[in-house]
Amino acid sequence: MHSKSKSSEEDDVKSGKLYLAPRLDGDEKLWKLERIGNATGQTDVAEQASQLAQQLEEAKSKLSQADKRHSKNASELDQLRTQVREADIETGQAKLELHQTQDELSKREAQLIGLKKEFIIKEETLVAKDKELVINQKKLAGVQKTVDEMELKLAEALQRLEEKEEEISQKCKELCEKNRIILEKEQLLHTEGVIERAKADDAVKLRQDEDPLEETIPELRGGSTNSVAQSNGMDQLSESGSVFGAGLFPENTKECKSFSSTSLHVQVSLSQVNGTPMNSQFPLNPGGNNLIIQTVTMGQKPSHHAPDLDIKLGTYFIIHDCSGKAIQIDSQNYQKITVWDRHAGDNQQWYIQQSGKGYMFKNKQHGYYLGMSLSDDSPFPVCATPYPCSWVVMKQDQLAIGDGCPRIVACDEIKSRVLSLDSGVLSIGENGDKVRATRYYASADESWRLERLSDETGEELPKQYQIERAQLQRDLAEKVQELLRKDRKLARRGEELARKDADITMLKADLHTKDRVARKEQELAMKDREILAKMEEIAELKSLKPRKSIIQRLLRMEAEVRSKSGRSRTSSVAPPISVSYGSEFDFRSEQLELRSQYSEDDQEDPVLDDSEMAALYARAEKLENRLSKASTTI
Repeated sequence: MHSKSKSSEEDDVKSGKLYLAPRLDGDEKLWKLERIGNATGQTDVAEQASQLAQQLEEAKSKLSQADKRHSKNASELDQLRTQVREADIETGQAKLELHQTQDELSKREAQLIGLKKEFIIKEETLVAKDKELVINQKKLAGVQKTVDEMELKLAEALQRLEEKEEEISQKCKELCEKNRIILEKEQLLHTEGVIERAKADDAVKLRQDEDPLEETIPELRGGSTNSVAQSNGMDQLSESGSVFGAGLFPENTKECKSFSSTSLHVQVSLSQVNGTPMNSQFPLNPGGNNLIIQTVTMGQKPSHHAPDLDIKLGTYFIIHDCSGKAIQIDSQNYQKITVWDRHAGDNQQWYIQQSGKGYMFKNKQHGYYLGMSLSDDSPFPVCATPYPCSWVVMKQDQLAIGDGCPRIVACDEIKSRVLSLDSGVLSIGENGDKVRATRYYASADESWRLERLSDETGEELPKQYQIERAQLQRDLAEKVQELLRKDRKLARRGEELARKDADITMLKADLHTKDRVARKEQELAMKDREILAKMEEIAELKSLKPRKSIIQRLLRMEAEVRSKSGRSRTSSVAPPISVSYGSEFDFRSEQLELRSQYSEDDQEDPVLDDSEMAALYARAEKLENRLSKASTTI
């Protein structure tokens, strides 16, 4: 074995396993080595060094790739951190906006609750006002019903009064006729001779045939009959304030002159306490010495014109049919009645009011009635008076229809006196012409038309009813105004509530968006926590990374092994350098890949993750174990 050269031994060592066998040439001291295989029973240091070098090259390439991936991951991590910071900023802004929105929403909800409460209170108040209004309307309806009943009773009373007046008038006529016959008979008894008596009878009959109801009153020849009752009646007539009695009895007259043997009856208009006219006839006995009376000629033969009872009550113009001018109260003298061109003034407008079978004409501006004065001689002037007077309105043509047909306005049904325009000689009618009451001549001056303006009648209720009605109307107007204000307020509240609902809807949408942002924020926070955990793990692994000195020692050890592998295999091999890595390393897996590349020219230690460091430490320990085994074997 010693005769072999050192190179042959190394070649044998490289060739495989050897064993020592005796030679067959009989020399017991000689032994030969025979190769039985490649296994030598000891560690081939050169082979291990080459494998380790190859593994280191692979590790370097893997570390280079890992470094590239690490740089890429670092850039991605920086981008992710930038995105996280931007997301943090957006999240902070979203949180601030969310808090502001929540505060505003809470304020809006509080305002909305207050508005709803106020709206409920207003609704309750409105319901109470509605109930009160219904009660007031019921009261007003009750008062109106009472007024209608009173008006109906008053109309019935007026109708009964008219009937009584007609009965009294008829009885007065009969009594007057009887008195006249009695007076004539008494006068005939004082005459001498049958012839004179017969002549007187013929004269009386002749006068009765000509005009039984219209007589003049000459002086009597000294009759002795005293008519105290008639004088008292006429005194009451003079004191009653009738427009027809004005100037009828002189105040300084106390003695009565003698009258002829004819009788007289006078138709006058009495004004009662309540202002209702009453037509009465008083029979007069001219035989007394205590009465002076002016001649009043009333009465006319019946005609074919019938009263028009179908006129609708309301406000009218009274138009003269021929001239087209309207009856009015004079602007200077409120008792003077004239005609003028129509100008729609209130002094030309007249309320037509029902009065039994006739009508009353009340001026809209002054409140005076159309009446007739008996203070002057016939024809009597028509005047304005505060006392109501009744007139009979008749159609000239009974077949005419409508308010605009020609009519006759008379003081009674027999047309003893009718309204007539004093149109002068030309009969054309001028502004300022007077209206008179004359006998009926069927002339154009007596034709009038009614032109309707409105439904207002100007009728007055009793004072207490007027006060109550005015108060109720004021209350009703106030309630209506209040209801209108409430309606406007409710409309505004409804608009505000609609706007609030729209705002709430928008806030809900914003809140939903904020919720999505919050969920996204939570997801980002979770990812952020994961990133932080990874970063902590990376920092921890960075603190445990292998130093460059250790890797350099491993490289030097590898170089030494390679250099020694070229020497004789019998030469002693230096024991390998033991590298202790400590027990603080946690090698989790031996199958992990290396992701960093190391070189001797690096100025700083490379940064590795935990898997790379674990793989590196595992390979270093394996290399150390192999070197230890190789050294012990040699």
